[in-house]
Amino acid sequence: MSCTLTLDEGLMAGEDSLAAVRTLKHWEAEGRIQLFGTDPPKDAVSVPFNARRARTERRPGPYRMTTRPGAGSSPFQRISAVLFPNRDCQRLNMGEINDVAHLVLHLTRGHNFFVTTNVRAFIAEGKRELLRAAFQIEVLTPDEAVNALDARASGA
Repeated sequence: MSCTLTLDEGLMAGEDSLAAVRTLKHWEAEGRIQLFGTDPPKDAVSVPFNARRARTERRPGPYRMTTRPGAGSSPFQRISAVLFPNRDCQRLNMGEINDVAHLVLHLTRGHNFFVTTNVRAFIAEGKRELLRAAFQIEVLTPDEAVNALDARASGA
């Protein structure tokens, strides 16, 4: 069985200027690995904004939920607490929501590595280590992914 990687936004589609991403795509063409993107498929039906808003307004309770890593909550809330530890997960901006959603997608798919160039959001300040400890999510840069897969192939 080949290794599966989730590539963060943009890496699947267009950032071929990175040598490591070209290497990963080449390995996928050879059948050595499988690559999956975080971007929704182009033919995906989007939910109208008003429908999402109406669904949210039906939630019971006037309280705000804030969580810490490991708290008994949804994967979205728990991952949000790692990436944005001082933020209420219900008050994230769209970019932050996307960052959390990408990791939730990776987690539910059960892939081996999450590959990103966004060091600030996913790696810096101990986030990589927290994601590994709390969720067994391995976050790597494209260069680190190439090195890890090379080491795996050589049996090191």
